[in-house]
Amino acid sequence: MSKTEQPQEPEKTIFERDKTAKEPQTNTQKIPIKPKPKIKKAFVPKKKSFTTDKPMEHRVRNIRMTSLESAKMIWETLIDYQND
Repeated sequence: MSKTEQPQEPEKTIFERDKTAKEPQTNTQKIPIKPKPKIKKAFVPKKKSFTTDKPMEHRVRNIRMTSLESAKMIWETLIDYQND
């Protein structure tokens, strides 16, 4: 090799390019990918069971009273029952 000659690449290289890789794409516009919406879980109320040391109060608490007098009468009997 003289000083004026440049080194040449050999015809057959020792290492070859990976043939399984995809060819590079040219002049393709990238479309932005839209994010997927997050699905919110629907609210499902759960039935709660709880224990109380006042069973009569628990049973009667949710009864709707037609009058204030009947409500007071039932409330007094409950308090008497719990005191006994």
